[in-house]
Amino acid sequence: MSASTRCAPLEVNGERFEALNTVPLGLSVDPFPSKKAWAAVSSINNTVLLSDFWPHGQAARDYGIFIEEFGISERANIIIDENGIVQ
Repeated sequence: MSASTRCAPLEVNGERFEALNTVPLGLSVDPFPSKKAWAAVSSINNTVLLSDFWPHGQAARDYGIFIEEFGISERANIIIDENGIVQ
């Protein structure tokens, strides 16, 4: 499954997330200029995309999804509730 396919549900269900007091975010270790170009090509206009570029992969490490051998993060959906608890 491509990254744009994974982000599409976040994009089209924005109102549902808002009704649940939830903010979907896209996060990867790619630098911001790459994410911006990818979003334009993939028609991702409303989902906030964050870069975990520096320190490289720190957020992914914090959530246990960084693959050191390849310098990338796993594909994952992580839900954090309004109290900051990972569900």
